[in-house]
Amino acid sequence: MLTIRTPQPLSHCRALSANPDVIRDFFGKLGAIFGRLNLLSKPMQIYNCDESGISIVHCPGRVVTKLGRRTVYSLTSAEKGRTHTVVACVSATGFVLPPLMVYPRKRPVPDNFKEGAVPNTSFHTSENGWINSNIFLEWLKFFVANIPPTRP
Repeated sequence: MLTIRTPQPLSHCRALSANPDVIRDFFGKLGAIFGRLNLLSKPMQIYNCDESGISIVHCPGRVVTKLGRRTVYSLTSAEKGRTHTVVACVSATGFVLPPLMVYPRKRPVPDNFKEGAVPNTSFHTSENGWINSNIFLEWLKFFVANIPPTRP
């Protein structure tokens, strides 16, 4: 039996790496590092930092799939459209650092772009709206300056 579902965009690279063997290997290695550094008893020293691109590319419409499928993907190109990047970071205890925003522009971010933002959000620009090594280094300095002094 078929049903109509709205697919979630999934890049080709992520589609290849989203398999049980790759995921199992990753968490095996991560567990070994946590054990070696005794981090399981120190959640205040565990942080998750991730970037997410916000694209203005139109999302695909609804598709026909088997009834009962909860998740349906549609391969998309990450290269089309203009992307804005958001970097977020939170500790296992719930401590949240202000985000970093990267806009696709050559000039500095205007004040009206900053209205309503989380206090102390770090605003940057790059030609394509993606984070680059210089922007990441600035964010990393901010991260180190704003986390508790205890290190793994």
